Amino acid sequence: MGAAEASCRRQAPLVDRPIFHVSSRSGWINDPNAPLFWKGRYHLFYQHVAASTRWSWGLSWGHASSSDLIHWQHHTPALSPSPHTPDADGCFSGCAAILPAGSPLPQVLSTPSNTTPLGQGLAAATAASSGGGDNANSAAVTTEDMPVLLYTGVVKRPDASAGLRPTSLCVSELCVEQQMAAIPADTGDPYLRHWVKVPQPWLSNPPQDVCLNCFRDPFVLESPSEANQHTWRIMIGAGIRDPNTGLTCAGLTTCSPGKPECDAVVGNDVRHPLRLAAVGTALVYKSKDVFSGWEFEGHLCTALDRDTDGAVWECPLMMELPPLTAGKQQTDFDLSSQTAHTHLFCVSMGRSPAIYWLGKYSTGKFDLAAAAGPFPLDMGDLLYAPNVLANSKDGAILWGWLSELPNPGGTHDYAGCISLPRLLHITADGHLHQQPLPQLTSLQTGPTYTEAAIELEPGTVRHIGGTVATSYFDLELTLQPHQHTTSTAAAQHGSKTCTAGLVLPAWTAQKPSSSASSAPGNSAAAQKIVGQGVVILYDFNSCRLTVLVGDGVGQEINVAMPPESVTTSADLGRYTAAAAVAAASTSCSKGQQHASHLGDNVRILGGQLHCRPDDPVKLRILMDYSLLEVFTGDGQVLSTRVYRGLWPAGGEGELNPTLDPVGITAGEVGVGPDVNASELESAGTRGLTDEGGGSEAAAAGKEVADAVPRGCYVFVDGGRVTAQGVSMSAMQTAWVDDMLN
Repeated sequence: MGAAEASCRRQAPLVDRPIFHVSSRSGWINDPNAPLFWKGRYHLFYQHVAASTRWSWGLSWGHASSSDLIHWQHHTPALSPSPHTPDADGCFSGCAAILPAGSPLPQVLSTPSNTTPLGQGLAAATAASSGGGDNANSAAVTTEDMPVLLYTGVVKRPDASAGLRPTSLCVSELCVEQQMAAIPADTGDPYLRHWVKVPQPWLSNPPQDVCLNCFRDPFVLESPSEANQHTWRIMIGAGIRDPNTGLTCAGLTTCSPGKPECDAVVGNDVRHPLRLAAVGTALVYKSKDVFSGWEFEGHLCTALDRDTDGAVWECPLMMELPPLTAGKQQTDFDLSSQTAHTHLFCVSMGRSPAIYWLGKYSTGKFDLAAAAGPFPLDMGDLLYAPNVLANSKDGAILWGWLSELPNPGGTHDYAGCISLPRLLHITADGHLHQQPLPQLTSLQTGPTYTEAAIELEPGTVRHIGGTVATSYFDLELTLQPHQHTTSTAAAQHGSKTCTAGLVLPAWTAQKPSSSASSAPGNSAAAQKIVGQGVVILYDFNSCRLTVLVGDGVGQEINVAMPPESVTTSADLGRYTAAAAVAAASTSCSKGQQHASHLGDNVRILGGQLHCRPDDPVKLRILMDYSLLEVFTGDGQVLSTRVYRGLWPAGGEGELNPTLDPVGITAGEVGVGPDVNASELESAGTRGLTDEGGGSEAAAAGKEVADAVPRGCYVFVDGGRVTAQGVSMSAMQTAWVDDMLN
């Protein structure tokens, strides 16, 4: 293997790695946990395996913080498993809460050693209790508000099957789940860099009169207030399993007889009908004290249909949605027709995306039968285990886990990231509305491409974006059909409807071979590499958004055509035909629909928008290397992966790994046989792992900015459409210097 090829293989993963989404420095991440605002900083935690790019036992809580929800700093893990404790094999997901001043603390934490900085910080935030009370385990109270992390600790069962995969339906058969807590070592530290665990669980076991397949992921339903008699209410994700299956129930003990006989039948089949014979539920508990005294109050609600609602509910969340006022004062907003649908209840049921209902919550109950839903929280095939920060100064904010998909481009040293924060509202007609934060524009960098209006005739394709890099960008536009487009104009062009959208074509490059195989006369000297492309379509008649992703998608476009030109030569008909197939599919929003004429490796995603035929559609498209998030004007989102891979820079035979993986500039460089591999490796590993290389990377990026490939196209089929308010900017990294202590 030649030096150039070796260098390309080392750097190839970096061309897929997002730069303005929250992620770990390396390793695996999943669920976002415990969004928290404290002393001027936002904190986001996440499930993390530092030493692997696959899920495994031993999960810790990765930690990042931000002053504006856009620019982030890494911190050392907030929580890690402790040997011989209830979280010895993992700190699973959970939430955050704020303890009001005067709240009792467990006695084991009330007398920390004042000889250490950690002890001094904790002591400063506590005082000896003068009131005593009926809680014998509490000998001190907080003198000020204090954050607390609530999470699920797990210990593997010694007799669990070694061959059983730890899926959503099976985790509780493999481990004992107990509910744990941690408080900051120093409440005066705005970075919350150190946490002290409460050694004993605040909730050890689920109710013993029901067999559950899950007992994890606590979420605070209510904090103490005068309205609820100063009571905490939390819910915990679960699923009710038929006890006659014989499968192990969640908790410290099992209520299922005949387990050995059942195991012989079910074995390690994670989708066995006996494991699927369950319905999701959420358990509700109440207490006056976060750390003790919890009473089981009942079920928040239970799935009505296991197929649509889920056989297990992980990471449940509940929040009251603020109204979308569209510039009006909140007092002008009328929700009288939707008074029963002001709360969002969301669960993850073992497959993406998460689902939600809109209904009414009150005193530990949610009326699922009267609620609207379930609906997918995202029209794509990634988002799972969301978490929310409610009542922040910015409004109701949601994050979700965006997983990886099978990537044709080789190995990575990372896996997964967290979605961009989404502002949540409820519309006047009772729909959930999601949109990116306004301050996201602060990451825009370099020249901005703008066009007030682009007129597109039927069958035309137009290059847009100018010199803006198409690996990491923010694009906004409104597609406005001309009057009667979906009938008269479409019929005149042999189409029953009008579709318009964008194409990011797959890149094709030459992969250089080893020196031996590249000898003269060897026809195998180079191998074509075809990455993934994406087509984003909107049908003005059916009001359906369709996104097609896969190998070679969009290659019909002539990528060599002059910038700003208009062409009718690109054959995009098969994508618009596929849109009709997707529109007729009830499952395409789950990413399961494939079209045979597009190939087995093409995914069709999408869903119905809350629009009327012939209405304009507004799209905001955020591309972060392999991660695509599409926000629609009616408040829906589609997230997926597009592994575009290695791209051509200066001609045949050249590959182009990124020089600056954190995206400080739009710097990408072509790799030829004369490139020094050691120099390239040194340059390519700057960024997230180098605290001092930013200026060098910026300079290098400026030198090669002209080598960045351009390739974003808007097109229309079946009618005339105007692309209005087109604005496109490159994006820069969201990461500032790491704080590793």
